[in-house]
Amino acid sequence: MRDQVLKRWIIVKEPHRIPLKKVPKNSDEGAIEMLKELRSFYPEAVLILAELAYGNDLWLTDGDEAIRLDEVVREEMGNDR
Repeated sequence: MRDQVLKRWIIVKEPHRIPLKKVPKNSDEGAIEMLKELRSFYPEAVLILAELAYGNDLWLTDGDEAIRLDEVVREEMGNDR
C-alpha cells in the first residue's frame, strides 16, 4: 500500500511556533529516519507524516505512531527468518 505514495512531508508543530514542513527522501525508510532525527531535535513537538497517494488521497499519520509501527514491522520480519 505504501508504494502508492507519490509525495511525503513531515510537519513539525511546536507550541507557540509556526509549523515547519520537512521533505524526506520519497521512501518509507527516508521518512522514518527523518522522523527519528526530528524527534531527537524536537522532543516536545507534534510530528505528522503526510503522504499524498495516487488518486489524490491524503494520508496523515502521527509521527511517533509511524516510528512505532516501523519498529513492530521490522521486529516481525526479523522473527520470520
